[in-house]
Amino acid sequence: MSKSRIKTMIIVFFDIRGIVHCEFFPQGQTVNSAFYLEVLRRLKRLIARVRLDLKDTVKLHHDNATSHTAFIITNFLARSNTSAMERSLEQRYAIKFCVRLGKNATETFQMLQKAFKDDCISRSQSGKWHKAFKEGREEVADESRSGRPTTARTDENVDRVLEVLRTDRRLSIQQIAGTLHMSTFVVHGIVTEDLQMRKVCAKLMPKVLTQDQKELRVLRCQEWLDLIQNEPDFLNSVVTGDESWMFEYDPESKRQSCVWHTKSSPRPKKARMRKSRIKTMIIVFFDIRGIVHCEFVPQGETVNSAFYLEVLRRLKCRIARVRTDIKDTVKLYHDNATSHTAFIITNFLARSNTPVIPHPPLQSRLSSM
Repeated sequence: MSKSRIKTMIIVFFDIRGIVHCEFFPQGQTVNSAFYLEVLRRLKRLIARVRLDLKDTVKLHHDNATSHTAFIITNFLARSNTSAMERSLEQRYAIKFCVRLGKNATETFQMLQKAFKDDCISRSQSGKWHKAFKEGREEVADESRSGRPTTARTDENVDRVLEVLRTDRRLSIQQIAGTLHMSTFVVHGIVTEDLQMRKVCAKLMPKVLTQDQKELRVLRCQEWLDLIQNEPDFLNSVVTGDESWMFEYDPESKRQSCVWHTKSSPRPKKARMRKSRIKTMIIVFFDIRGIVHCEFVPQGETVNSAFYLEVLRRLKCRIARVRTDIKDTVKLYHDNATSHTAFIITNFLARSNTPVIPHPPLQSRLSSM
């Protein structure tokens, strides 16, 4: 499949705890400095709501795109970063002054919005400080807090994290931290260092075999081993067949492009290539000595039972010419595709005295043994 031509741009801001803000660009919108400035303003307001602990110490990391380094962006960030705490204290003094004048919480917030515009604190913060000053508080600075214990990676917490992971191994670090009320930093340290665990993706398989299918595969392999031990020349008369797609070209893999180089030599580069869209199907039959017969499937032709029957007839004729020593004892090994197990196929092979070696379920790679 080729990559979809329908696309949209998304801008994402995140920190060590996860995504802070994301938004999609409107269709036709150019990523210029004016648009990015509005994005940053929305980001700043959101940080004040969802990251209260770092709203005054936040640092921004983005690339050097033209829209990110324009004067209006650097000027906005400079004003935001250098005096965030000072503006917060300034607004608290303003709230205290409004309380002394007898203004209610709504009037106070409206006055703050008019005076500080985009730098105005949130309504909840304004209401909180208005209530505190109304109740007699005099200090405008934050009260000192005890903070978090110096370490949380105790044996007890390691056991708690392990117990949660045993219930569901798909949980993320953030989900574990939320469940146990611990920091993501501590949970990450416990999982990766104390428990020596890492998250891996499940291996993609055509289909997960059932227990009966696994036992059947073991049984088939044991039968083969017994046959080979009793008849050492058993494989000499086995012809294996399979279909495969052939492409006009195969892109060079990352491992194939590896080269040796010194510390001073530049890293090699190559252009990105997609797999060829021009392809055709080939059917190949081979034995222990090499290829017996192969043919390409015509464009637009479906490999159904009728087509496969004609292929087998041509294969028998080919074996009679190039493998005269096994033409009367040949055994066929192919997979369990519908076109291979249809009645007209099994009937033809039975009438021509060609035994079919049972194929283990869903194990196509076994034919390459």
